[in-house]
Amino acid sequence: MELPAGWSYVALGDIANSVKNGIYVSRPGTEPDGVPILRISAVRPMQLSTSDLRYTGMSLDEVEAKGGIAKPGDLLFTRYNGNVKLVGACARVPDHAPVVAYPDKLIRVALPPEVDSRFLCYAWAWAETQSQLRQHVKTTAGQAGISGSSLKTIRLPLAPLAEQHRIVEALEDHLSRLDAATRSLNRARAWSSPLRRSMLARLRDRALASGAHLAPLEDVAQTSLGKMLDSKKNEGIETPYLRNINVRWGEFDLASISTVPMPAEQTQKFALAAGDLLVCEGGEPGRCAIWAGSEGVMAYQKALHRVRPTGEATSIWLALMIEESVRNGRTRHMLTGTTIKHLPQEKLRQLQIPVPSTAVQWQLVEEFTALETRTTRLHNATRMSEVRADHLRAALLSRAFTGRLVPQDPADEPASALLDRIRAEREAQGGKVKRGTRRPRKAADAAPPPAPASTPSPATAVQQELPL
Repeated sequence: MELPAGWSYVALGDIANSVKNGIYVSRPGTEPDGVPILRISAVRPMQLSTSDLRYTGMSLDEVEAKGGIAKPGDLLFTRYNGNVKLVGACARVPDHAPVVAYPDKLIRVALPPEVDSRFLCYAWAWAETQSQLRQHVKTTAGQAGISGSSLKTIRLPLAPLAEQHRIVEALEDHLSRLDAATRSLNRARAWSSPLRRSMLARLRDRALASGAHLAPLEDVAQTSLGKMLDSKKNEGIETPYLRNINVRWGEFDLASISTVPMPAEQTQKFALAAGDLLVCEGGEPGRCAIWAGSEGVMAYQKALHRVRPTGEATSIWLALMIEESVRNGRTRHMLTGTTIKHLPQEKLRQLQIPVPSTAVQWQLVEEFTALETRTTRLHNATRMSEVRADHLRAALLSRAFTGRLVPQDPADEPASALLDRIRAEREAQGGKVKRGTRRPRKAADAAPPPAPASTPSPATAVQQELPL
């Protein structure tokens, strides 16, 4: 990719004063004792959180002797993470950050004054940089990671220092407004769960107010557990069956269906019929959905309860009242187990269900469904807005690091001069340039970084939407 005049491509290792892993603390404490230390989860792309610290049990002098202090302006990168997308994530230590150590699963990069570390942190989040980074992430024994030596090879665009400051100022203005909008979306999404609990509670109250009587579930439905899976006893025809994982709230995930051999009598016993309600016995006890039917036979495993209405209550009414009981804690006293909770069949059968007349049930369900439709639209709108916000953020970064966010000033000292000065200072201090460091070429001759996979630029799709 061609850079604007005065810019240069540069490897991180060519400009970093130091690239250093953090310190190892065997068991960092939660009670204040010595220098606080960041957790690996503190580093997220372009954001460092110091709200959840642990403690080293070491004095400041001890930590400084190990080189384990993260100083304002330093960049911190994740070395390892269970989420591969967060490996190599970069955050900047804020100018007024408290004195903190950083753990060995983080890498600290200190930069010279010729580089604005805020500029580099944003450049690291740019899609072009991330595509390079992904090529260096390795997975061993299920753990994804990256080394400091690999980080040093990542090539970044470097603008003149004055333009770096202008780009950072513009980015922080736009991103702060975008982040505020994202926080509002997160708050709106956080209300969805309590709102549904409230809607369900109101549905139950309205049923009772209409004259509904309370009845144990066993009085209005038949319940039975599914097929016990025993490889030594399973024989017969391969039959598809539903597992706990297939049952979601109000729907089924049928992407992965298992089969088990069953004789004809078991196939008949455990076959589901349209209108059957399946309730999870464990996992998230009480989670349930109504089976709409299928062309072939579908059975279910023992980790699920089949609830089949006997006439006085409809399937949809039972599903909503079971969900209300679960979400509002009415089943909490029925659960067994210490670490993994279960809802035994004998307990489920005793669950008290308000049972109004069938006509009232349908009326209340219809009103609830109309309200549910409106809340679903709101939820979908927040999700679409989040996607749009992600596209806008990517487009902002794309504009910033292709020289289209702020105007260039021909009077700015070019990046090549900054790089020459960094190299000269290194040679003066250490007698030689760090291993692997090369004299950067001038902007006109600079080679682009390794080409990422071809994807359409998000800037093109949302160019007219940017608040520029």
